[in-house]
Amino acid sequence: LVHLCPGDATSEVICEDPWDGDGVPGRIFKFDGTVYLGSITTGNSGKIYRYEGGLTWAEDAAFNVDLSVASFAIFHGELYASMYVSGTPDPATDKILRRRSGAWASVHDATGDFHSLYAFNEQLFAARETGAATEIWVSSDGDTWTLDEDLSATFGVTPGEVHMVAWN
Repeated sequence: LVHLCPGDATSEVICEDPWDGDGVPGRIFKFDGTVYLGSITTGNSGKIYRYEGGLTWAEDAAFNVDLSVASFAIFHGELYASMYVSGTPDPATDKILRRRSGAWASVHDATGDFHSLYAFNEQLFAARETGAATEIWVSSDGDTWTLDEDLSATFGVTPGEVHMVAWN
């Protein structure tokens, strides 16, 4: 369920199940006055919905049904999303997406799971788990991506899910 809670008022359900399959509401994000919701788990995952008001959600994008939306980020005034294969790290191709002019397109495809995105200091960072390593990728333009750090190699980190936040 997704609830809308305006200030001190009682919350109201605005999303019970907008999907026609097994995907469930997962990541929610507000951008440019619009609320976006990414599906997770199996079935009709790999979808991003846009809130239209009331109980109405419009399908904004659809990708591989085995993908789940991990996170959203705003970078250079555009909305980005990271996607991963539902379940354990998989050799399938996962994606980093950008919404431009009302359409979503992949800006980076790679094997492994993209778990999080974070914009900081004029760069966009993505955390990726490959099953053998946990890596941080970086882009200064949203299109060209380079490996910034292999956390497993540098710090002996066991491959796993990573979430990022800026501090100090």
